Amino acid sequence: MNWHYCSNCSRKYSSKVSLKQHLRLECGKEPTFCCTSPGCQYKAKRLWNLKRHYMHSHNLTTRWHYCCNCSRKYSSQVGLRQHLRLECGKEATFCCQYPGCGYKAKRLWTLKQHLSSRKHSQTKTAQQILIISRPESE
Repeated sequence: MNWHYCSNCSRKYSSKVSLKQHLRLECGKEPTFCCTSPGCQYKAKRLWNLKRHYMHSHNLTTRWHYCCNCSRKYSSQVGLRQHLRLECGKEATFCCQYPGCGYKAKRLWTLKQHLSSRKHSQTKTAQQILIISRPESE
């Protein structure tokens, strides 16, 4: 068999695809998925490892995906990944410009929801109030 070796950690894989997945999801990365059972410190880099842990260690199955940093839960892995990329540990960059409001959001659509649901959305259109405030470094 022709093995494919990781140049960073020397793990071996039977296919190039598996090695690429390892490099993209695991090698040198912190675990993303955490066990939420009380007192358990288990962390995994892949969701299926966490599910296997729940089944074998806690005799449970779960459909929730938990963030290791802030314990928010998501019904899909995609939701968790978006949270990690856009929200977790990040400052809110979208600001409501209505006088005296002070509302800030990490996502544009959240600010749009705020504007459409708030009393002040009736005084001005969302387009008039919606001014995006981004950090200077971006």
